[in-house]
Amino acid sequence: MCRLAKILALLVIWLPISACVSPTVRDGPPIVADPIEGAFVSYDGAKLHFIDYGGEGDVIVLLSGMSDTAHVWRDFAKRFTPTHRVLALTRRGHGASTRATSGYAIPELALDIRAFLDQQGIERAALAGHSIAGDEITAFAARYPDRVDALIYIDAALDHSDLAGAYAGDPIVPRAPTTEDFASRETLKDWYRSQFGFWSDAMEVNFEAGAVQIPDGTWRIGLPGAVAAPLNAGLSNYDLEYEDVRAPSLALYNVPRTHPSIPDDADRDLARAAQTYVDEVWRPFVEGQIERFRSEVDCNRIRRFFDSDHYLFVVEEGETAREVTTFLRNPTCRSKQ
Repeated sequence: MCRLAKILALLVIWLPISACVSPTVRDGPPIVADPIEGAFVSYDGAKLHFIDYGGEGDVIVLLSGMSDTAHVWRDFAKRFTPTHRVLALTRRGHGASTRATSGYAIPELALDIRAFLDQQGIERAALAGHSIAGDEITAFAARYPDRVDALIYIDAALDHSDLAGAYAGDPIVPRAPTTEDFASRETLKDWYRSQFGFWSDAMEVNFEAGAVQIPDGTWRIGLPGAVAAPLNAGLSNYDLEYEDVRAPSLALYNVPRTHPSIPDDADRDLARAAQTYVDEVWRPFVEGQIERFRSEVDCNRIRRFFDSDHYLFVVEEGETAREVTTFLRNPTCRSKQ
């Protein structure tokens, strides 16, 4: 289930705009940097962080979900470097990319992807997006069909303008961070890990890339309010353009059968309410999204993962990689299956 949005709602950093915005830079060639830490391209007054994970062959570009960075793909990317060149892009406002206060309409974020490909000299690529990046790869493919080999949606083929209603009724509420949790990088990480219930080397590096110390000396991870507000507005105002997508498209979904976050000490009423929410709200929402993808995307494949996690590429790394590898080996589809 999508616990991520609830977690992120607890983490927004309401800093002054001046504390969130990196210096303006000119458009230009990539800035050379340590390959582990990544490098930057410049576009529209923003520096966009990326990591070239190496490999040779056709290109895969990985795009992360809200508040994550290119580092979150570290483990998953290695699965593809024997057969592909793999790069990951950090969205503006996230991680080391410029904390711009504009440019978050989904078509504008698609322009960032185009600028990145242009500056890397990449004519065509397969685009893989997690979570909200599904909107970005859809918008890009609808506008630049000749530059897309394939699309891969990792729990990302969802109407993000419609998510609030779907998870508003969940009776399980994540534990909000306390003053003690914000006290240091380590205490914040401990809280963050507890919200996910799983961890990996990539999650560790992703956390380190996103954690910041704010002027009062405490620590935060997430998005500044000056970024979160326009990004959420961009998601809310975007109408999915599935019918304009011509690239072969693979959609992987986490479909819940049981609620994943019922506390061990939950009473019977709370446990029953949580399961009712899954049965009557969340799972029907996901199945409705699957049916929409099936009916509107001309060339589609769909795979359900049951009772897994929104972070399929972490929790189900091997199986997710196998599905993507099989698809990329022969990216044909069942037309509107």
